[in-house]
Amino acid sequence: MDKLVTVGTYSDYFSANTMLQVLQESGIQARLLNENSGTMLPSMAVGGIKLQVLQSDEAKARELITRLEAEADEARDTDAF
Repeated sequence: MDKLVTVGTYSDYFSANTMLQVLQESGIQARLLNENSGTMLPSMAVGGIKLQVLQSDEAKARELITRLEAEADEARDTDAF
């Protein structure tokens, strides 16, 4: 049985849930740990909201997260914002 590994830590529920949905839509089983800790008071999310996947999906998930974060950084640097 694969164990769960953390592939991302987020300080707010929106970012964590968005990435969770992207992974799931890409066929990767994923879950959030501590997802309720920062919904009412984001500053109370001690340790952050953890995004976890099965160890067998870790490389694929990290590759997808890295690509999406690079695209977001690139978009931020354009006149779109």
